[in-house]
Amino acid sequence: MAVNNPPIWIAVLAHNEEDIVAATLQSLARQKLSDGKTIKLLVVANGCTDGTADRVRALQATLPNLELLSLLEKGKVNAIRAALDHFASERAKGACGELVGLADADIQIPDDSILERMHAHLAKHPDLYLVSASPCARVSQRAASWAARGIIEARTFVNRIMGANLIRGQLCLARLSRLQQADIPATVVSDDMYWTHMLNGHFLMDHTCVVYTEGKTRLRAEIKRTTFLVAARHQLYAPGGCIRRRSLEPQTARPEWRGYRPRPRQIFSFLIHKRLWKSMVFLALWMPCNTYCELAGWLSHRRTRGRASDLHDMWNTSR
Repeated sequence: MAVNNPPIWIAVLAHNEEDIVAATLQSLARQKLSDGKTIKLLVVANGCTDGTADRVRALQATLPNLELLSLLEKGKVNAIRAALDHFASERAKGACGELVGLADADIQIPDDSILERMHAHLAKHPDLYLVSASPCARVSQRAASWAARGIIEARTFVNRIMGANLIRGQLCLARLSRLQQADIPATVVSDDMYWTHMLNGHFLMDHTCVVYTEGKTRLRAEIKRTTFLVAARHQLYAPGGCIRRRSLEPQTARPEWRGYRPRPRQIFSFLIHKRLWKSMVFLALWMPCNTYCELAGWLSHRRTRGRASDLHDMWNTSR
């Protein structure tokens, strides 16, 4: 039976997030939407070996619009594909609209109107297919090392002062039909890279929509993760890459949605806010690490020749 005002489904992708998934779901449930729209949450527990699924089942008593989908195989792309299939089946029943969301299970949303602002972007621009929030690392009980946090903060700083338009999968709202058309394959090792390639500029990162991610990595893990993402980028764009494909609508995106838009004034505000010496330490730490990750990622891609299975093996054996 079709619903006149179908809810917005948001898939929360969780792998062993027992400690933080409850707070994430509660912050999503607090989001307020206009026009009487409601939010339904779908937790996709992919390959969890802890009590993530049990924690979600316990929350269903207090969050009636919460559903759980458990998968045996792990992997974020597998969880995304399962979530999109679930959305498609719900839409066939008339219980899901055109707009759907994807979120990581380790985020905190400080503002109750973030989803509403992201929704407004998509309602205003029909040729905008995806809106992404801007993630910001935050130290918590599972604190990152100061060096890893410095690299994360420096990367966030560079993206913001340059006005980077990126897709970050921590929290995004998108058109279901376009995500289905993009048809993300299971061999992809980075969903963010794939959406960026396929949507070809028809996306927007709203830097005013900030979400916090739990900083839990050490320096070695952060360098390894960044290296892996560089290898994934080569998998998409290098000649002979295993998933090199045409984008959905090449060269039709608005100029303001492409590339970088320099914002030099934010440099001074960052230096004042973070203190000059701390900012210089972060940037001095980030630049050589970024150079190393670019070189190591390129070499990793050359070694595996872009094969997704080999890239996955490289990631799993180094964890």
